[in-house]
Amino acid sequence: MAEWMGMFATYLTYENPNLIDPSEEDEPQPIDKLQAAIVDILTLYSSKDEECFLPFLPQFTEKIWNLLVKTSALPKHDILASTTIKFLTSLISKKMHENLFSTEATLQQIVGSIVVPNLAVRESDEEKVSRERNEQQAKTSSKRNEQQAKRVSHS
Repeated sequence: MAEWMGMFATYLTYENPNLIDPSEEDEPQPIDKLQAAIVDILTLYSSKDEECFLPFLPQFTEKIWNLLVKTSALPKHDILASTTIKFLTSLISKKMHENLFSTEATLQQIVGSIVVPNLAVRESDEEKVSRERNEQQAKTSSKRNEQQAKRVSHS
């Protein structure tokens, strides 16, 4: 297990500018996908095989925390951000791990580095809501027209 954990730790901090398209804001990059998959695996270990994973927990908690803090608010990082939050939430929800998050400095960092920056609504989110609202209005209008046509034809 130590060999796997060593590789996971390496890839959680891996950076390669050649694998990043700086102009891409929506689609996750290969490294983002890999890191999200590793965090998912670590979440499973922390919940299903906790005893074996316990020696690695402090190291991965710190690495995943740092990964989350440096993750941008761009849509391409949504999956990575949500998987890191899921991991940290799984730890916070267990009484035995409360000491990892109980200091005031940690709570201030959670609020300042994670919560507050993510309160803003992105332009892409506004566009998506607007598009979905327009599609819903078009469907509703179409149904009304069909119902009116049926009423007229039955009259």
